[in-house]
Amino acid sequence: MNLIKPEFEKAVKIYLDEMFFSSSGIISSEKKSLLNTSLPFVNLIRQNVSDDFQHSFPLFATWHLTSSCNLRCIHCYYNDTEYKDKNELSVIQAQSLVNDLVQNLGIIKIILTGGEPFLRPDIMDIIETLKKNNVSVFIQTNGLLINDEQIKRLGEIFSPYLDVVQISLDASTEGTFEKIRKSKYFFALLDTIRKLVSNNIKVSINCTVNNLNINEVSNLYDICREIGAMDFAVSRLQAYNDMHREIEPDDESLMLLAAELLCKEKKYQNAGTFLALNLFSIFDLVNNPMIEKILSLPKYKQRIEEMSVPNYCSCNHNDRLNIQSDGRVYMCMEAICDSGYLGDVKSESVSEIWKKRKKCELYKERLYKNLKCKDCDYKKLCKGGCVGRAFVKYGDINMPDSKCKLVQL
Repeated sequence: MNLIKPEFEKAVKIYLDEMFFSSSGIISSEKKSLLNTSLPFVNLIRQNVSDDFQHSFPLFATWHLTSSCNLRCIHCYYNDTEYKDKNELSVIQAQSLVNDLVQNLGIIKIILTGGEPFLRPDIMDIIETLKKNNVSVFIQTNGLLINDEQIKRLGEIFSPYLDVVQISLDASTEGTFEKIRKSKYFFALLDTIRKLVSNNIKVSINCTVNNLNINEVSNLYDICREIGAMDFAVSRLQAYNDMHREIEPDDESLMLLAAELLCKEKKYQNAGTFLALNLFSIFDLVNNPMIEKILSLPKYKQRIEEMSVPNYCSCNHNDRLNIQSDGRVYMCMEAICDSGYLGDVKSESVSEIWKKRKKCELYKERLYKNLKCKDCDYKKLCKGGCVGRAFVKYGDINMPDSKCKLVQL
């Protein structure tokens, strides 16, 4: 095994100390959850789930309003696709869907995403319907198409406790912004964010780290604080193609960045913009031999042993739906495959699709005692991992997360 560089070892320990011994929630995002009052309510419902593990309605849904986008960001999941709005729901179909979600299914929270959701001409009508029915709305957008009239209206109907506009911003300078986003509207976007904040709208800034912007992330955190963003989420690039792999930072670079941000957060004393680090999943940690070696030190190993093991695994709560822009419905984004397909809202209502969900393997119980990896030393950390990824790769919800490299099958 290669020797661990002292600065890397120090950074890993800073990260793990925050992860295991801090109550700030920077890595676990527990504090971020408290910023949105719908999430504690959702957790309360989950704690009182029925014995047969079947919710009578989905607690939340993710709706990809369109697959079209006004940008061509180099790190995007869809950057090697056509970005065409083929077979998307019509205005009438979309309104029928939102009515079904709020009136018949009674969802509590919805994530509106894309593509770029503000390309849909009826987005404000959709949001209006959701807010009239007290649904918590979380919008994921690049922010470049939001106009002043929409900002004003969102300020009138959005709750500062329930609703969030998440804007993707991956640079602290105009030049880097143009390289990543292929757009020249860096300063216009900053102005839009300021307008949203001044209208009492909670703004979350999400930055996907790559080799082009990694040296600007710390400065971007300062900008977010100056603007008054609710939080600054720093996310790991998910490499799906060769272009992604070319700009993907290595673990050492990401860990050094994480340690730098954690030290800066301590100087700010947890005041103002909340920092949320999404740079390392449990699998990213244990798959790296050098990090895993530090993770196995007694102080961390004991902490893991003290953790409890719930009966149910990971996010398998039977409480969600993912609706694609063309109307196809799945459990979540990670479970998009033929055997994970639930139905199409163009041919039947989403409430009818929900009634048939039990036919899908993903909506069955995933218990720790049935996991193929139940004897792993890190099962209390990963909690079985993503049921969607396990199902897509192995066709079995009791198999390990496809990202885990520890399990020998």
